[in-house]
Amino acid sequence: MILPRSAISWVTRVLSLSHGTHEFNVVRHRLIEFLVTEMDFNVIAIEASAANVERLNRYVLYGEGSPSALVNQQIIGFWTVGTQDTLNLVRWLRDHNQRVDPANRVKFYGFDINVPEAGIRYVLDYMRQVGASPSLTENYNCIRQINYTTRSEDEKQRCRQTLQNVYDHLIEHREEYESASSPEAFVRALYMSQIALQAEAWIHSPLDFETESIVRDQFMSENVRWLIEERHPGAKIVLWGHNFHMGRIDTTVQTMGHMLHQWYGTEFVSVGTMTYQGEFTAQHTSRRLQAFPVPPIPEDTHDHYLHELGIPLLFLPMPTDPPEWIASQRLLSIGAVYDTSMAERPFATWNLAEVFDAVIFIDQTTASQIMG
Repeated sequence: MILPRSAISWVTRVLSLSHGTHEFNVVRHRLIEFLVTEMDFNVIAIEASAANVERLNRYVLYGEGSPSALVNQQIIGFWTVGTQDTLNLVRWLRDHNQRVDPANRVKFYGFDINVPEAGIRYVLDYMRQVGASPSLTENYNCIRQINYTTRSEDEKQRCRQTLQNVYDHLIEHREEYESASSPEAFVRALYMSQIALQAEAWIHSPLDFETESIVRDQFMSENVRWLIEERHPGAKIVLWGHNFHMGRIDTTVQTMGHMLHQWYGTEFVSVGTMTYQGEFTAQHTSRRLQAFPVPPIPEDTHDHYLHELGIPLLFLPMPTDPPEWIASQRLLSIGAVYDTSMAERPFATWNLAEVFDAVIFIDQTTASQIMG
């Protein structure tokens, strides 16, 4: 499958209807290879812990660490990227980076706010390295405390203020700290301190799905915007994540994709993925990882319509004047957590042409293989 050059912009989003589908990951890998080698894309950013993916970035750029250990789902922090498919991708990126000029190496980032512990440790180490006053970071571990959500509002406010003080201090002493370390080390510390602030706000938010999604998608979109406008201005970037977060969806939740589309308009190309039958990996509601069968697909879905075409692998650009079936039918959408009682529910009513610029349909899929 070749992505038409007319569909390429400086930011391309390659999405998944489920996190645990092997074939979606393989197609995504092929697209990334094409965009890197043929279209000069040089930043990959994924829906995963920004702090933990930074260690993978060090491997991709400099060969530091063991890739199989870093991709292990217990190290990376979340199973959705702790897969054999991710390992294959980062090994390819490392091999590519060894063959090109250092200035043209591909960078690998996370933009999610979950699992901030590694970032907090990095900020603490960095502040010690540049000689910052220990009193600044005295309570910097506050959001790592057990049962943070049950603590008093006064305790949370003190925690929030400590996190903000460190971020503000870094901004104020940028020139001094870049000289004491390096511009790269400083920017990494600043990004990790921003993630810590976001994580606290997310943890502090009400526990209903809608509010959590609003907060999380807002912060993820801000992190991508920071990568685009501050960290790597002028770069070409591939974003990798779930259909829900990065599709242009504006319902009760304004998703990350909707916000990025508002900021950048047609500078984005959004490619979703779909299937009809097979298996996928997900976390059972009991927290056990396992393979599930794709639930029965009703006739009033996009997935069923594409299955009926009899084409096992299809790249479908969205038309400017979409037919009725594109605008009105439902779409299979499975998250990180699933059990068979949900088989009637994982269908979203989206106008494909409003949400995506193109979709990739794979009729038969298999479950991804988890590392660790």
